[in-house]
Amino acid sequence: MTGRRRYDCPMAGEPSHKPIHTVPSPPRRGEPLWTIHVHNVTWSADISYHTELGSWEAQLFRQGVFVAGRRFLFRNDAVRWAEGERIDVESGSDPAIR
Repeated sequence: MTGRRRYDCPMAGEPSHKPIHTVPSPPRRGEPLWTIHVHNVTWSADISYHTELGSWEAQLFRQGVFVAGRRFLFRNDAVRWAEGERIDVESGSDPAIR
């Protein structure tokens, strides 16, 4: 058999592991979840699915500018987080300063 099998040790000069790159993706608008107006400020949340990562991302925007975001394995967890942020915003908490 020629060639290396996938469980063979790396050859000299090859990395012993594959580096994991966790570069944050730029904010991109997805499916709108909610939009509210509190004290003349418009807040909104979107949700999107990242096929390359296999995860859902919920993003929070203030006046259309990205404020915060989190990734989840399941859509309902992302929606739940966004709803929690909505409740905080409605109660007067500013997520940008947490």
